[in-house]
Amino acid sequence: MSKKEKYGYRETFPRFYRADFELQQKVGTGALDADSVAKAQQYLDSVSVDVAPQIREMLTAMQTAMAEARKLSYDREEFLPAISKPLMDIKSISGMFHEMMVCRVAAFVLTFIEDVRKLDIDVLDILDAFVRVARTLLDMKIRDETNEHGQSFLAEIRAACKRYYDKQAAAKGG
Repeated sequence: MSKKEKYGYRETFPRFYRADFELQQKVGTGALDADSVAKAQQYLDSVSVDVAPQIREMLTAMQTAMAEARKLSYDREEFLPAISKPLMDIKSISGMFHEMMVCRVAAFVLTFIEDVRKLDIDVLDILDAFVRVARTLLDMKIRDETNEHGQSFLAEIRAACKRYYDKQAAAKGG
């Protein structure tokens, strides 16, 4: 196996971007005072924005990338960034705007995606399950992390990932 094909990924080289100092010019340098941070946090806690439409768009983007990946029988890993970027956005937006159950499921699936080495059909099936779960959580307006239905969705995603890991371990061992 050549160095470029190790773990099923092509070797890429880092790209360098020049730093943009616009924000630094507006805010300045150094630590932020505790009052400013508290005010910003209070504002974020009080804002009631419906982010479900944006999350649905990101889920659709994920589904599109997954559909394209399913069409190929090799080199599916090139679709990994197109799948993981919306997933990261879903996790961050849902966490910031109080869709905590979607955030928890997205965080778990994101950790799973970062761990897989090959984007096979089983991984795509787990991602499809995540999309269905996230849409269901949004439709049912399940926001609270302690909701029993939300917890059962999260448990099923965890179980699917565990089955995947067990299957991979059995394939290596046998």
